[in-house]
Amino acid sequence: MIVSSKIMGNIFKAIVFPGGILINSLAIATSIYSSNAYAADPKCLAAVAPQAELQDCDLSNADLTGVDLSGAKLQNSDLTGTILKGAKLQEADLENVSLYGANLTGANLSKAQIKDVNLSKAILVNANLQGAKLEKLTFNDTNATGANFGLANLTDTIAINSRFDRANLRGATVVNTHLSSNTFNEANLSQIQLKDVKFNGLALRDIQLSSTNLLARRQNSNFTHAVNSAFLGAGLALGLGLFARKQKKTNKLISFP
Repeated sequence: MIVSSKIMGNIFKAIVFPGGILINSLAIATSIYSSNAYAADPKCLAAVAPQAELQDCDLSNADLTGVDLSGAKLQNSDLTGTILKGAKLQEADLENVSLYGANLTGANLSKAQIKDVNLSKAILVNANLQGAKLEKLTFNDTNATGANFGLANLTDTIAINSRFDRANLRGATVVNTHLSSNTFNEANLSQIQLKDVKFNGLALRDIQLSSTNLLARRQNSNFTHAVNSAFLGAGLALGLGLFARKQKKTNKLISFP
């Protein structure tokens, strides 16, 4: 695609703020415009930087591969279809952001605040969400293969028909969450804590499940005999579902050795 001199001039104006401070290079801005990012706001693109104030911004469909948005404020912004491969978003505030169809492969979202976010159709392959606060999320047809959710807090979330194969959920806390037709093959569920979690059509194979806690009524239950099954389908899903329905009636913990 050939960018006209007029558009180039507008880009240059957009990326230079009063005082002559150059926020992004002309080459980067040109590259973004050349990637069919017509929906994105040039002023928002120009302001992409660590700790940036990007509330209510339209960054949809932009190619932001490898950008540094660590600690950025992105509340109420639109990142629909945005390419954020390898992006640095640690400790960023992503409340009420649309990440529908976004590509976050290998992105660093550790300790990020992610609330009221639609991650349907998104790609989170090998993304790092360690220690992130995840609240009121929607995963629908999401690919989170190999993603790191270690020590994350996952609350009030719905995940349907999504892949968490080889994901790390070690030490994660999952509360008031509905999981339907998801796969967790070869996932690490060690020390995960589940409360008010509903399971339906769960697929598990060769998972790691140790020192795991379920808030439930019965004690001394042990699922470790089934951990290495080729496929754990309706039987285990039903069992976990029954546990989930009992969780509100008790404050006792079940430990899985």
